[in-house]
Amino acid sequence: MTFKKEWWVAVNTQAPKSMRPKIIYAMVEKLLFGESKEDDNVNYMPFLSLVAEDNPKDVAIDLTQDKTRLEAICMQNSITYADCLNYIKEFNDFNYSRDITHKNYAEAINHFSNWLRQQIKREQIDYKAINDLLLKDAKDDYKHFLSWVRSMAKYCYDNMTMPTKAEIQELKDMGISGNIATDIIRKIELNKAFRSRRRNLFIAIKEIWNCKT
Repeated sequence: MTFKKEWWVAVNTQAPKSMRPKIIYAMVEKLLFGESKEDDNVNYMPFLSLVAEDNPKDVAIDLTQDKTRLEAICMQNSITYADCLNYIKEFNDFNYSRDITHKNYAEAINHFSNWLRQQIKREQIDYKAINDLLLKDAKDDYKHFLSWVRSMAKYCYDNMTMPTKAEIQELKDMGISGNIATDIIRKIELNKAFRSRRRNLFIAIKEIWNCKT
């Protein structure tokens, strides 16, 4: 196990000078023991990942072997299959860093399902609170638009990021007038399957528009 030259270069060119000794220590720790007490420190992650990539992890139980079970988990947690695959990678990293192993697929998938619920809960954003602040500071037509969404598309308002003024202009440039936009938003609000997998109203509007054109 060797501390590679390119790791030195990365630390000395990208890390603040005062942090370099601590980062190097954490990287050596990661190299020798497979983990570091700084694994969850965002300031260290870009450098620790260099070590992790050079030391492949043990192959974990393949959670994708039962696609039907994974699709059910996606439905339960309102995430896409692609998102689920990304969460599986995080889950495997989580287990590896803590030396957690599973006896079989059933044990692994049950652990993943429980871990995923907790992970999503930690990641939840209070969209309503953010949109309320946005509405409070908004003016003129933009304030009217946000007020309309809050009144007529409550789910979208409470669970999605609202379009910015620049994004609304982009929709107009695409040919999506105010009436067309409100019609699309009503459809999103009423389509539970579609709306539950979207977190950005601007992107959701464009998705539906692009399907029509």
